[in-house]
Amino acid sequence: MAGYNVILSMTGAGDSEERLNILVDALLAVDKQLSYGKLAPLPTYSYSPRMVLLPFEAFAKERHRCAFVSSAGRISGKMVYLYPPGIPLVLPGEEVSRELIDYVGELQKAGLFVTGADDTFEVLEV
Repeated sequence: MAGYNVILSMTGAGDSEERLNILVDALLAVDKQLSYGKLAPLPTYSYSPRMVLLPFEAFAKERHRCAFVSSAGRISGKMVYLYPPGIPLVLPGEEVSRELIDYVGELQKAGLFVTGADDTFEVLEV
């Protein structure tokens, strides 16, 4: 898994020394190709979404799709999260704010992958 400023490699009990050496060699090769500089700071946003329904209640509601960028003031029927690390930005049952939509746009402009914030976003019929 690779993110804005992190690479995560995982091994398991079944990995041999030979396979671990291949991983180490690959990581060292990638490291040699990188140019190290200062990363641009990520946009920050401190918010506390308004929970309208509990997630289990939201899952039982009727929903329809709309573009995430057009969902301000609507109730989310889907999770939107920044991956990696997989931290939810909005959960089913929470109200989507204009500030959140703008923040997600900034994250995407920075090259980060935000799952769920697209034209297949789901909002609830409350």
